[in-house]
Amino acid sequence: MVSFHEPKAGMFIWLKIHGVEDTRKLIYEKALSKEVLLLPGSVFFVDKSKNYPYVRVSYSLCALEQIEIGMERFSKVLQEELIHL
Repeated sequence: MVSFHEPKAGMFIWLKIHGVEDTRKLIYEKALSKEVLLLPGSVFFVDKSKNYPYVRVSYSLCALEQIEIGMERFSKVLQEELIHL
């Protein structure tokens, strides 16, 4: 469903969402409706005409409890999305 490399430093983690070609709708509509604020990977690529299966997660200003809640909510969003594929 999701793959990532564990960061050694920094304040972001990149997720690759398998089974989703473009994460814009997933983030801007579905994740936001669950009060999860993430950024679709397309925001960070030069070529905006392409679809990207990436999501950038920022965790620098969040308590661990907030991160856990957010990722649980996002997990539910992904499960709902991928069940329809």
